[in-house]
Amino acid sequence: MLKQLQVDFYQDVLNPKNAKNYLANGRFTAVDLMHVYHNNYFSNLTSALEKTYSCVLRLVGKKFFNMLAKDFIKKNPFKNRQYD
Repeated sequence: MLKQLQVDFYQDVLNPKNAKNYLANGRFTAVDLMHVYHNNYFSNLTSALEKTYSCVLRLVGKKFFNMLAKDFIKKNPFKNRQYD
């Protein structure tokens, strides 16, 4: 049961528009709450990509790099629970 909850939660972080209501009595919807995790997930991984590919970032610019990073992250979800 916990494993399935973790899998469902992770999928909702990746796709917050279809999030389940994890907190039934709150002022925020499930989608609102998932957006916090969703934005943090993409922001952290984009920062890691910027550090790894700093030359590419300088060549193409931040706006284009962020667009590429977001597309890459969506197509290649992070498999590990921790990263440096």
